[in-house]
Amino acid sequence: MPTTPLTEHGVPRSALRYRPLQTEEVGELIPPFVRVSRASRLQHKARTKRIATEITADPLPAESARTCSPRSARRPTYEDKSRQSLLSRLRIPGGERIAKPQRSLAFMLGMLMTLLLLLLSLPILAWSHTLWNDLHYGRPRTFQIDAFVGHETGKEPSHFIALNLHGRLEVIELPGGDAAHARIYAGPQLSGPSADLVPVTLQFVSTAHSRQPNMIMHFGDGQLIFYNDQGSYHPAN
Repeated sequence: MPTTPLTEHGVPRSALRYRPLQTEEVGELIPPFVRVSRASRLQHKARTKRIATEITADPLPAESARTCSPRSARRPTYEDKSRQSLLSRLRIPGGERIAKPQRSLAFMLGMLMTLLLLLLSLPILAWSHTLWNDLHYGRPRTFQIDAFVGHETGKEPSHFIALNLHGRLEVIELPGGDAAHARIYAGPQLSGPSADLVPVTLQFVSTAHSRQPNMIMHFGDGQLIFYNDQGSYHPAN
């Protein structure tokens, strides 16, 4: 009876044709599937949050990395790589936090210079305003005007002089053609600092186009009306 030749392991040679080829090599080439557990994801999330907190609280200065020599430089760890990844992801440049105090200091210096210029400009404006009034109204403050008010005896207009004598406002009227009958009208008494430097001006307003206009005295922010009645002016009550 014919017999089937056997191999050295006791397996018939006819069975070798059905054996799988390169089983061990294929098993080594296929990497095993690693499943990330929920605990690992939570640990990675907590580690990322902690690194972000450290970056916000105390950022790593850029100068320390530049001054470090190549021999003494340590190899980057996992936390350093995560820190750099978060910096690039959050778009936080390394030198931005160092430049903020400089911008704040420049802003404060600009505000201080503006305040100083404003404080210096106020006295200059007041002095220029006083100088303008000195050139136009003199000292004491004086204003003169000619007008026909119905008190004239000829064809010449009446002459009016408004004065500020130590804060006391007065108006002197010289009737046209009759200067001997001059009249003085007393105005209000001004008080406060520089009351004697307030200019006083006169304005004549005719009501219903009459030839006897009323006189309005202007001083600072106030005014006083004098009514033309019976050849003279009377202040309003």
